[in-house]
Amino acid sequence: MAAELYGLDYARGGIVVARILYLVFSWLVSVYGPEKIVSFFPPVVTGPIIIVISMTLAPTAINMASQDWLLSMVTLLVIISVAIFSKGFLKVIPVIIGLAAGYVLAAILGRVDYAPMLEAAWFGLPQFGLPKFNIGAILIVAPIALTTVVEHMGDVLAMSGVIKKDIAKDPGLHRTLAGDGVAITISAFFGGPANTTYSQNTGVLALTKVFDPKVMRIAAIITIGIGLIPKLTGFTDTIPRSIIGGAEIFCLE
Repeated sequence: MAAELYGLDYARGGIVVARILYLVFSWLVSVYGPEKIVSFFPPVVTGPIIIVISMTLAPTAINMASQDWLLSMVTLLVIISVAIFSKGFLKVIPVIIGLAAGYVLAAILGRVDYAPMLEAAWFGLPQFGLPKFNIGAILIVAPIALTTVVEHMGDVLAMSGVIKKDIAKDPGLHRTLAGDGVAITISAFFGGPANTTYSQNTGVLALTKVFDPKVMRIAAIITIGIGLIPKLTGFTDTIPRSIIGGAEIFCLE
């Protein structure tokens, strides 16, 4: 809404200011301890919020999948089959295998548009944009920040249950909140979108059993590298949206 009323630059400005709330909660957690703060947001509060946020993403996944049900369902079924029946390394990458299967089928059926990849350059820099500030945009974005803070807490607790480690204590909820807030602010200053924790990733971790943070760091570096090579980002644009929708349905389960 802030972007529609004031433009993306002002929406990013609202994000920068609203994310100060993350730092405030981080400070409160460091002072009073995670147990005290989390007690105000029990699972009966955080759980429904995570569910509602996931449900708001479901229509997007369904809309993408409905563009070509054959491709989306093949992608989804391959992911589920690999996740259930495969062993070893294959069990770690069911989503990638499903995407690849869907893409190959789309290519065979002639439903892949290669123009975005063919027309893209081999190297390029992202277009950065500085945020602008407007009290109206700030007031629109600020309440959303509180919701994502609660979602963050719920995701941390859910993640702790999956990996069998109390993340709220080590590295600490105050650090995860501060890191999230700083990351969001940096993203907004560079013209990027707002970041938040994603409960879908918890499901992926539960499936793959890959809990090492180093994997995420490597993935982040690879993603940054891909962002500097338009030819590769152009390739991702050739993936039919229905295939992405099929994979997204699985991640929302």
